[in-house]
Amino acid sequence: MSLRRTALVASQTLCVVLLFHRHVGEATACEGPSMLPTLNAAGDWVLVAAVAPARKQSLRVGDVVAARSPLHANRAVCKRVLGVPGDVVLRDPSVSLETVRVPPGHVWLQGDNLSHSIDSRTYGPLPMGLIKGKVVCKLWPPFTKL
Repeated sequence: MSLRRTALVASQTLCVVLLFHRHVGEATACEGPSMLPTLNAAGDWVLVAAVAPARKQSLRVGDVVAARSPLHANRAVCKRVLGVPGDVVLRDPSVSLETVRVPPGHVWLQGDNLSHSIDSRTYGPLPMGLIKGKVVCKLWPPFTKL
């Protein structure tokens, strides 16, 4: 194969991968104990379906999402949606009965393993603009729907 042909195939492949990543989704590794027992602390790969900005309002309580961390911009978090705009949620049910109303354009995220999760209890309601996508299934180990 000529160098020109190789460059053409490589650039076409890159375009397909980038379009898939931006508009369809991505496979990503999830690490850390915050989502135990739903996801293992290490070694789980999940399929994250891209959520267009206009469709972020369709997120529901119970959905698991991948988002940019509001505390560390270069890190991603995987958490469960516990509140959508307008919902009233307990800030930290393990500590007090203080409530918070989720403002428009935000969601309330919490890990399934409350004692080992840094989530909206720490950083407050998360702007929907930080959501990368909805986790639709676990790819590895075995395929399971979340």
